[in-house]
Amino acid sequence: MLTDSATALAWLQRTAQASVYPTLDTATCEAILAARQEYTVWAADTAYTYGDRVVPTTPDGHAYRCVGSGTSGATAPDWPGDGTFSDGTAVWETLPAQPDSLWDLRGAAYDAWNTKAGIAVSGGVRVTAGSLSVDTQSVAQACREMAARYAPVGVS
Repeated sequence: MLTDSATALAWLQRTAQASVYPTLDTATCEAILAARQEYTVWAADTAYTYGDRVVPTTPDGHAYRCVGSGTSGATAPDWPGDGTFSDGTAVWETLPAQPDSLWDLRGAAYDAWNTKAGIAVSGGVRVTAGSLSVDTQSVAQACREMAARYAPVGVS
């Protein structure tokens, strides 16, 4: 399970070709990842609100959703693997499966490519480098096509 933010950031920068025009700086990539963070690793003495989702510090194959706002206990609970249980004053319910990552990486890639498309459109000029000349509208279209590869998949 991916829990390391530096690894997630490197994946996003590589997948979205952040260093290739139109470029995305590190702060922009970090903001995109932050917006797509779906889980956190459980922490002691931490305030949780309804809907927060965590994974245990030692993975157990499940994730947990807060269904009763409160503060977690001083030590990790005995994660039961099913049902609802208390942890300090917080109440958790077991989710069916542990995610592959704390972040929705596919969604982050989608957002990054669409951000690049927006940057290209805002340029609205022809970019020339040596004998190569490209209209930024074409660059934006290519970015939108890349975004489509990571578009959310509907469930029917």
